[in-house]
Amino acid sequence: MPTFDGDPDHPILPDPWRWELREFTFRRDQDDWRESYIDLVFERDRVPKRLRFFAPQQVQISEGIPNAFGMVILDVSGRQLDGLGVRIANFEQSYGARTFWAARVIEVTE
Repeated sequence: MPTFDGDPDHPILPDPWRWELREFTFRRDQDDWRESYIDLVFERDRVPKRLRFFAPQQVQISEGIPNAFGMVILDVSGRQLDGLGVRIANFEQSYGARTFWAARVIEVTE
């Protein structure tokens, strides 16, 4: 399995840079910040996938429109970081790159 900064790719969406990023949404839970989330909706061959990242932290978006160029979704659970299991990183310096950490990620199928 390939690694980025020593972390393996998360299996939820192989090669996310090959998908089109269609939506970036942040939802804040006022009662419990751990239930706040970021939804990323990807599309490839007219097939959408909605991924929900819970308890996002250290969110950064570079200048430009968010996109999936150079995006990797990493499984950082092996680092044993307090409450963090997923990292969104970028292996290219591109406009609209976003990075953040999250507790967990699920695919939303509803």
